[in-house]
Amino acid sequence: MVVLIYFGSIKDTIYFFAVWGTIAVVLFGTIIDGLYPAGILIGGTTLILLFWMWFGTGYVIQQETLIVKFGPFKKKINIEGIKRISKEKNVWAAPALAADRLRIHYGLYEEISISPKNKEEFVKLLLEKNKKIELDEELIEVH
Repeated sequence: MVVLIYFGSIKDTIYFFAVWGTIAVVLFGTIIDGLYPAGILIGGTTLILLFWMWFGTGYVIQQETLIVKFGPFKKKINIEGIKRISKEKNVWAAPALAADRLRIHYGLYEEISISPKNKEEFVKLLLEKNKKIELDEELIEVH
């Protein structure tokens, strides 16, 4: 039996206004532009992607794999390959909808920033599967 544990992304106010503001501008622009086929196609595609990212960003722990979902994009990370987890505050593009993030260091030089709800439980589950994961001091205080 495959056990999936899902963690949704935290959603900051800044991302709320960025995503929903863009949705409003695209809808308004498409309507004002006169509903031309090209505008509907471009606007519709943009809206689908924004909705998909807003409602489809999350993180799944499935047996020995961490699956990072960000709209239509998906990244699988072997939990045994995770070397370190650190906290960060960053608003730059990542599969996260909040500035308060965890940075996962894995593989040789790879890293990814995510923003799971209930970070403590998330980190605890990863540590249960890979006891060799190093934690930054800020995370060690929690555990």
